[in-house]
Amino acid sequence: MVKESSAGFNPKQNKQDFIAYYRIKSHSTFHDALQHLLKFNKKEFIDYLQNQKLSTTSVRLYLSKKNIILNLAVVDEIIAANPFNYLKRGKGGDIPSKKQKKIEYLTLEELRRFQAVSLKRSDIKDLFLFSCFTDLRESDLLKLKWNDIKDGTLTYSQKKQKDSITYYFPLSKQALALLETIKLFQEGTRYRGNEFVFAHVGSKRNIGVCIKKIAGLANIDKNVHIHVGRHTFATMALTHGISLYTVSKLLGHSSIAVTQIYAEIIDEIKQKASELMPML
Repeated sequence: MVKESSAGFNPKQNKQDFIAYYRIKSHSTFHDALQHLLKFNKKEFIDYLQNQKLSTTSVRLYLSKKNIILNLAVVDEIIAANPFNYLKRGKGGDIPSKKQKKIEYLTLEELRRFQAVSLKRSDIKDLFLFSCFTDLRESDLLKLKWNDIKDGTLTYSQKKQKDSITYYFPLSKQALALLETIKLFQEGTRYRGNEFVFAHVGSKRNIGVCIKKIAGLANIDKNVHIHVGRHTFATMALTHGISLYTVSKLLGHSSIAVTQIYAEIIDEIKQKASELMPML
């Protein structure tokens, strides 16, 4: 373990000075990290955090906030170098690896069961299904306008850092049929003539609660939320032969490496399928 003093900072002599500096440079979101730092005395801060029964995510969060302040301290010449630069990251290192989240998606059979659930109002069910057919994020779905759809193509923009990128998405027959269903539903409500496709679905909280309820009625034993629609689109596209490069572009990923996780899921599905093949 690299000592903080190796970076030109002596914790024993300068701890209170650094805490004062931390208070000045940080803001309210750094409060929890500071409370842990104040409790830290002789033990290494990383060891201290890992002994507090905190989750890996929390440990990484607190360390990242301390790292930010230490970088500022280098700029202000409070310390000679950031000690985090000397720490090993990842498996077996000083800073724990980010846990890989399990990607939930619906199989074609589960998607059919989800679609088959009978409801008095199918607005949120339609929202989720449209996500499965188009890969749109919740924020893009909620701001989608009827004018964004012309000649069977959906046009939407996303802000990437300082720039805004416009995507053109050819809609499938199933997605277009679903849009017709949504339009017919709106015609019979107070949302008739509304410019937004999903003006009638309510709050994000309501969307989340309803999607989970529909999944339960469809006997889908998975943690189903709106983003599962996007995962479902990616896995179905790859399963039906669309190239990884094309799926990456459709999802709006900055790198094909980000999309690779879906390819790994498909490979796992194929492996399990091959294991079920009977012996001759």
